[in-house]
Amino acid sequence: MIIIADGGSTKTNWCLLDDNNKKIYFNTEGYNPYFVDSDYIVSSLRKGLPNDLPLDKIKEVNYYGAGVHNEEKAQIVADAFKVLFPNAKIEIGHDLLAAARALLGRKPGFAAILGTGTNTCIYDGEKIVHNINSAAYILGDEGSGSIYR
Repeated sequence: MIIIADGGSTKTNWCLLDDNNKKIYFNTEGYNPYFVDSDYIVSSLRKGLPNDLPLDKIKEVNYYGAGVHNEEKAQIVADAFKVLFPNAKIEIGHDLLAAARALLGRKPGFAAILGTGTNTCIYDGEKIVHNINSAAYILGDEGSGSIYR
């Protein structure tokens, strides 16, 4: 069984792909590692994951989330998942990497997230090789959730 998750600061969308290639979707709260620690994530997921989810049978977890900008922040999420999914290979990545992989697959190219915030990158078919920063969420990011007064 494989889990793929797209995590934001307020909500995480999960997809479980079982051994028969059946997809099961569910949601939990979001886990931005700038605002929560590993213990919080473990506690929240113990309450929020489906009761019948066989955690020990999950072989792979691919989590792409907001706030996972460096190894330190990724490790916060990884440490929580190691507790919950003891037999799984765990990959933690930035939500922009998920967008690039969803859009481009294994082909190189340009990818962007245009939503509450804007983020863009150059992708080599495996990883982000150049991230093009916006001018911050107040200046030049018209998709921002920020309220300018």
